[in-house]
Amino acid sequence: MSPEQMVIADALGSSELIDTNELTRRIVAFRVLDALRSSGYAVIALPEPTGSKDGDDDENGFVEWDYPHGSVQVFDDGVIGWHQWHFEDPSKLHAAAAALIAAAHRAEQESRK
Repeated sequence: MSPEQMVIADALGSSELIDTNELTRRIVAFRVLDALRSSGYAVIALPEPTGSKDGDDDENGFVEWDYPHGSVQVFDDGVIGWHQWHFEDPSKLHAAAAALIAAAHRAEQESRK
């Protein structure tokens, strides 16, 4: 068994010879996600931006993510724009959180430039 196959077999809890095809990689990914979730981590898909505006000499441009109560913007200088809201519907809070995480990720990228 190759070293790669041994790592995959260990992750799957199996000593059988494991083929390193797409199905095997997906099984490993699902096991890793399950381990993260059971340890209290949230794994989410970052939404794509819903809009953007080019900057000019007077204003920064921005990239924007919409959520049910508004939007989150990341300006060209890495500053995040967001209005605070109170949420009663958890699904709206989840949507806002996903947009905020995406904006924070973008702000980190912008601030590293």
